[in-house]
Amino acid sequence: MEKKINTGIHSVYVGNLSYNRDENGILGLFKQYGFIKEIKLMREGKEDKSKGVAFVDMVNIRDAQRAIDALNGTQVDGRTLKVSMASTQGFVPKDKLEEQEDKPFQLSRKKELGLMKKERRISATKGLKALFDSQKK
Repeated sequence: MEKKINTGIHSVYVGNLSYNRDENGILGLFKQYGFIKEIKLMREGKEDKSKGVAFVDMVNIRDAQRAIDALNGTQVDGRTLKVSMASTQGFVPKDKLEEQEDKPFQLSRKKELGLMKKERRISATKGLKALFDSQKK
């Protein structure tokens, strides 16, 4: 598994957004805190409805933190925003890379259980195939 290195883009999670707020509305909330690279508003369904969750990619970590401090817990469109640094699966900050170089790779318990289930399905399928093959003879 390849380790991802901090590229300078910091993703900010924004939750509990009004379903009517679009990317331009989110830009209006964040632009005063710094340069925004991208806004990803989560949508679903054929109508492309907002899920009330977005990720705002900011270039500067200090700007991202200022936006989080200013917007988390504020009322916007009658809803209390939940704003935090997004946790990115598999992301390892540069300063943690050296610490992890000597540690052996370990699967999370959830992934480990998933692999075990997959192995059981494969062995069960092989067993059924062998049973059917023996009955054909």
